[in-house]
Amino acid sequence: MLCVLTHPGQFCASMWSPEEAAKIQETARGIVPDIKTHAIPQGLQVERGPDAVVEYLREEIPKLLG
Repeated sequence: MLCVLTHPGQFCASMWSPEEAAKIQETARGIVPDIKTHAIPQGLQVERGPDAVVEYLREEIPKLLG
């Protein structure tokens, strides 16, 4: 499993279920209340490969940090 922690953000891996991603985001908010979180859509890497995850993040990160 992968969870990338960046200050002040966090990205959860696509192999986690929505419930698992929500739990890890809840845990992160308990530690850093103002953390920005985002869960990569479940199954993205399995269905479309790692390049699709990179493409997705390139599109989404500016929106999240903007």
